[in-house]
Amino acid sequence: MVNKDKVLNMQNEWERKAKHITDKFIKSNPEFDEMNYSFLWTAYHTLRNNGFKLLSKNEKKHYFLSGKVNGKYFIQRGIKKELLKKIEKNGIRSHNFYITSKNIGFQLPNKTIFPLSYKNMKCDIDFKLENNTINSNFKTLINNNFADMKRLNDLLIKMFNHNKPRFIILSEDRTKYNRIIVKAARQFRVPVFILQHGITPKVKANQMPFANESFAPLYGDYILVWGENAKQYLREIGINENRILICGNPNYNIVSNKIARKKELLIIDQQFIGQKNEMELSYKPLIEVLNNNKIPYKIYLRMEYNKKYIEGLINSKCIIKWKKGLIKKIIKEYSLTLGFYSTAIMESVINLTPSISFDSMNRGDVMGFHSKYLKCITDVDEIVKVYKTMINISPEMDNVKEDIENHIAYYGEDAAKKIVNSIYGKI
Repeated sequence: MVNKDKVLNMQNEWERKAKHITDKFIKSNPEFDEMNYSFLWTAYHTLRNNGFKLLSKNEKKHYFLSGKVNGKYFIQRGIKKELLKKIEKNGIRSHNFYITSKNIGFQLPNKTIFPLSYKNMKCDIDFKLENNTINSNFKTLINNNFADMKRLNDLLIKMFNHNKPRFIILSEDRTKYNRIIVKAARQFRVPVFILQHGITPKVKANQMPFANESFAPLYGDYILVWGENAKQYLREIGINENRILICGNPNYNIVSNKIARKKELLIIDQQFIGQKNEMELSYKPLIEVLNNNKIPYKIYLRMEYNKKYIEGLINSKCIIKWKKGLIKKIIKEYSLTLGFYSTAIMESVINLTPSISFDSMNRGDVMGFHSKYLKCITDVDEIVKVYKTMINISPEMDNVKEDIENHIAYYGEDAAKKIVNSIYGKI
């Protein structure tokens, strides 16, 4: 069995080196700053998987877009339709921006489909990083993406010169193409609002890799957060509180559930990206204990990141395939869930489903979320006892609201109204 402390120490060292290499590279080559988050993970994967080589992508054709959007509009990426309908007011409509790998690109009044061409841009800049494989992978990353990033920037400049949007709302501002949208917005002084995309961690050691870098620095103008806990966390990692607006989460509602629940354990897959040792330390002992004690369970895949590994570990009948937007419905069908370090644990409690947090790596109180209906364990052998204790618990709505109040200030319709008022109060 791999030693947990050794794995955590290795992860921390890979993260430290990846940050050092990326920071040094961006400082010398600031023109690639929008790719910062991609460089971090590329460096981490290279260090984690010795000899990992990033593959060049095949060049595709692309279709030129008009760059003309008329009327009053705002740009969005990754925002749910229900919220968009509420944001659309005073004749300002949403313009949906999609990035696609298909050979199709077109522009309509309400959407832009931007096709990636993967047009290989020869990386002529001369840089020599301390790790030769990372050096090569950074060049491949630039070759695969930088030409498309420039095309996107040129299209946005053309659009904004013709008719700039009133504002932009994004589900995150980490990834390279969203960073390009933010960059263009800054040139035209278009305000950018970022929605909190997941539960914020606590500022401490032994977080998941790049936990703080998932939120800071803030590239948009404002971030619309769920509650006081998120605001406090963001302040601690350096974001000015004037840029943090508490709006709640419009995707969550605490409502009674009349569905007859299955007396089974629903394991919600963790995105163990680039962390194979941690995945094995988490899943192997867990599945062994469940099978030995004949505890019925299903595993709901998350984005299918760990699909291949899990399929080799358990019977396919125990796997629920990932489908966008399905998790809330799935949670409500089960009497008990188990998660690791994700928002899904809180989402279970909100949906009046008790949950077990399996801290398989002894990271400690990473998320800072506590509830009468959440049991945190570090020893896999505790699961049998906890399962028997919690499988028949029915969470009370008022108790759940009390447990959640510092994490989520507003729900559903109230949160949507708060978001709309916050946006229109700033533009």
